[in-house]
Amino acid sequence: MSEYKEELVSICIATYNGGKFIREALESIKSQSYKNIEVVVTDDCSSDDTLDICGEYDFVTIYRNETRQGLVGNWNAAVAKASGKYIKLMGQDDVLAPDSVRIQVEALKSNPGASISIGTCDVISENSKHLMTRKLSNKDFVMDGVKFARKSLWNRNIYCEPANAMYTAEAAQKAGIYDKQYIYVPDWEYAIKLSLQGKVCYSASPIFYFRISSGSETSTLYRKKNHEMLVDSYKMFDNYKDQLKLALFQEVYFKLMARMRMYARLLFIRFKK
Repeated sequence: MSEYKEELVSICIATYNGGKFIREALESIKSQSYKNIEVVVTDDCSSDDTLDICGEYDFVTIYRNETRQGLVGNWNAAVAKASGKYIKLMGQDDVLAPDSVRIQVEALKSNPGASISIGTCDVISENSKHLMTRKLSNKDFVMDGVKFARKSLWNRNIYCEPANAMYTAEAAQKAGIYDKQYIYVPDWEYAIKLSLQGKVCYSASPIFYFRISSGSETSTLYRKKNHEMLVDSYKMFDNYKDQLKLALFQEVYFKLMARMRMYARLLFIRFKK
C-alpha cells in the first residue's frame, strides 16, 4: 500500500467514432487501483454514439472540437486540457491493466529527474484475442533519457504505442506539443523529446492492452499512407541523428528496418483482426 499522497493523473483520450470500444477503455480506467484520476475526452466530430457512452461516466469531462482536427491535432487538444501532475494519452480502443496508473506514478515519483515511464504492452486483436507481448526486459530499470532515445533510434520504437507512456506535466511543458508534421511517428518523436528532459523508467509489469483494430484511425493511416509513414520515420531519424550522435551505419540499418517493419505491420493489420 502506497504511503504517499495520490497526485492527480490526467488520462487524455482523443476520440473519433470510437463507440465500439470506448466503454471498455473507460471501464479499465474506472477499475484502476489508483483513484486520483481525471479523464479528459476531446471528440473530433464523431457521428456515432461515442459521446453518449462517455456521458454515462461522471468522472469524464468531454470537450467537442468544432471542426475536425485529425489524429495528432486531437491529441494536442486533449493534452492541453490536462491539469494533472502526470499525463497519459490513451487510445479510445486501448485497455489499461488494473495497476497501470499506480505502477507508473510510483516509478516516476521514486526516481527524481525521470520524465517518462513505460512498461510492458500486450497486443490484442479486434476481438480481444491476445496476439503478442512487447517487453524490453524481465526486470524494472531506469535509464538515462538520451541513452534510451539513442537505443530507440538504433533499434525501433521501444516506447511502444502512446498509452504505454506516462509522463510528467513538467516534461510535457518543456517538450511542447505533438508535431503535426508527422503522420506515422508523432508519438515516437514526442517520446524522444520527453526522454531528452530526464530519465526513462521501465516497468516489466503489464501496463496496457493495445488493440489492432481495422477501423481505428491509426490502422487506416497504416493502410492508406504507408509511403508517407516511411518518409516520416526517415525524417525523424534525420532530425535527431546529429543531436544523438548516431553513426552512418546506424542510419542505414534504421532505414532498412523501418521499411521491413512497415510491410510486416501492414500484413499484421490485415490478417490479425
